[in-house]
Amino acid sequence: MTLRALNVCRAVFALLSFVCALSVSSASTLTELLDQTLSQAKQADCSAQKTLDALQRILCNKKIQIGVRSDYRSMSVREGADFVGFEADLAKLVARRLGVEPRLVAVNAGNRIEKLLNGEIDLILAAMSHTVARDKIVTFIKPHYYSSPSSVFGPVRLPVSVLTDLRTQTVCVPLNTFFSTVLAENNIRMMIYHRADRLVDAVRQGNCLFVAHDQTFLRATFESKHTSADLKNIVTEKMSFLDVPMGMGVKNEDKTLGIVMGQIVAELHQSGVLVENAHTHDINPAFLEKQHTLWRSSPCAPIAEGLPAQCLDDAANLSDEASAMSDSVKRIEDWLTQTLGIEFSMPMLTGQIALKFFLSGLINSIVILAGGIIAVLLFTVLLFTLMRSTNRVCAAGSYGATLLFQNTPIILLFVVAAVLLNRFGSFTPAQTIVMAILVIGISNGANAAVAMRDALFTRPEPANETLKSIFSLTFIQLRNCLINAAKGTPIASFVGTPELLSVMVNITAFTGTRTSTYVFMAVFYLLTIQLVMYLSNKAFEYFLKPADTSQHGKKQS
Repeated sequence: MTLRALNVCRAVFALLSFVCALSVSSASTLTELLDQTLSQAKQADCSAQKTLDALQRILCNKKIQIGVRSDYRSMSVREGADFVGFEADLAKLVARRLGVEPRLVAVNAGNRIEKLLNGEIDLILAAMSHTVARDKIVTFIKPHYYSSPSSVFGPVRLPVSVLTDLRTQTVCVPLNTFFSTVLAENNIRMMIYHRADRLVDAVRQGNCLFVAHDQTFLRATFESKHTSADLKNIVTEKMSFLDVPMGMGVKNEDKTLGIVMGQIVAELHQSGVLVENAHTHDINPAFLEKQHTLWRSSPCAPIAEGLPAQCLDDAANLSDEASAMSDSVKRIEDWLTQTLGIEFSMPMLTGQIALKFFLSGLINSIVILAGGIIAVLLFTVLLFTLMRSTNRVCAAGSYGATLLFQNTPIILLFVVAAVLLNRFGSFTPAQTIVMAILVIGISNGANAAVAMRDALFTRPEPANETLKSIFSLTFIQLRNCLINAAKGTPIASFVGTPELLSVMVNITAFTGTRTSTYVFMAVFYLLTIQLVMYLSNKAFEYFLKPADTSQHGKKQS
């Protein structure tokens, strides 16, 4: 081909492109805009698969793979070989508008983005909230197809009006949910479930009094025509918070597919079919009704660039900003991956919110640990002194109380203390820390005091034995009680104490990273126990051994 012929071809191609662009810009309705966009995509050469973009490949193959939930009542659940619900219907509407066959693939909150990036699906349509953090990973389709707040459901008999009312309770949540950040910021302890259906089973079995999740899911599960007989009247909606839009998602490089999906959603909003589907599947139609009105208005008519920006909502900014040590931690993570082949993330150090929680939990655990050990020693001396009293009533009474504390499981002592504290109103995190120190102290102090009493009665002259000598005789038992006190600090999380385990579980709830949480906890308590053993041995050598040596020398003389 001559240079002149090549230039003629380029000019013709430019003219055709201009005509196509002009025709698109002249579209007066959403339907015309969408038809023209699809018409251009269908002109692709289907035999050249490697050069096709995602939209062209879908149109050529006459098939689109859409990731949907299989356990999200009203939105999408699997019934036999089919999927039923608002999102399942929407997936089929999208495929019909493209003129292709829908292939629905079951996904969950933990793997939906991974399946998209791996190419297992072309589109996510799985109750995925549109947040700024997720915007960096996938391209969200705008306009959004739905919006729903997060809600807390609980027993009718327990009043809850604000989040702080839940500080004395445990709230069950799904793994890797953005709203868990809000719960964590309010010092609410959480129990994490990997899947939403496991959450429902936990409520059914009485393992969860309070649950937090998307309002649509909870209403459909507990307060709708879909609610099964065994779930009726167990829990009811207490409050809602944090209304965040839901969006479909495509790969960042699949820009043309993202454009056409946005046009399809806008057309469906304008037609009102999504409002009808909301009523069919018993979900709140308020957001869809607003979108229906919006996209029928003149300000939302197509423009040369496509859909007008003023009619498209932004992502919710719920991301955890990077901490000051984020870059250093990332380098360590990369080194572990590249050098040792270990994928190990430390989200408790890379985000500002997570780091704040982590440091507060670490400090609280150290305070409880140190305070608990001091309390063990004080209660040991106090209870032993009372049991050694010459007043028989005092000695017998203190011995009975000591046996009670010694034989009552520490978790039960925590529960009783929390109930007593709760009688004076909703208690604060500081009060639970003091309570944890006292419970750990009296439980382990009782064990040590009984050991000292038993050792005392083995001596030939019990009345003449000094406290120091009894400490020397029962050092091993006393050290074991101090070790148990260190081990007992995580149990305090059961009653709402914001110690390290409680905080790490909360961080896991919104980061979705479990491995590093439990590895770090194992290392922390391993080092803690070793430190307690080392310091107690040193204390024994310093305070007790010199005295024993001196007495031994006097006997020799």
